[in-house]
Amino acid sequence: MATTEGAASATRKITNHAMVSPPDKFSFRNEDWCGWRRRYERFRRVDGIDELPQTEQVDHLVYSQGDVIAEDILDWFRLSDDQSKDYSIVSSKFEQHFVSKQRCLRTSSFL
Repeated sequence: MATTEGAASATRKITNHAMVSPPDKFSFRNEDWCGWRRRYERFRRVDGIDELPQTEQVDHLVYSQGDVIAEDILDWFRLSDDQSKDYSIVSSKFEQHFVSKQRCLRTSSFL
């Protein structure tokens, strides 16, 4: 039974890859971060990225931003080797970097 469940899960993930497109590349403007991050987090869950090893999740976040600027910003954080492999730490650092002077509006409050 575990083999069947594993195969179904793998099929689901392959199917999701075909159905879901990643968000557009990030503009690197502070005011665009909240919207891009919300869309990326939704894509991450639907595509199954959130189930990958932490290091791969970090790589995907940085790569999805679409520019070497993301790599430069990540280096600027000066994280330890262990911290730089932890998705929650890295994503929080990006959040702090882009939202330091603004607040994210929650679209659900407008619905």
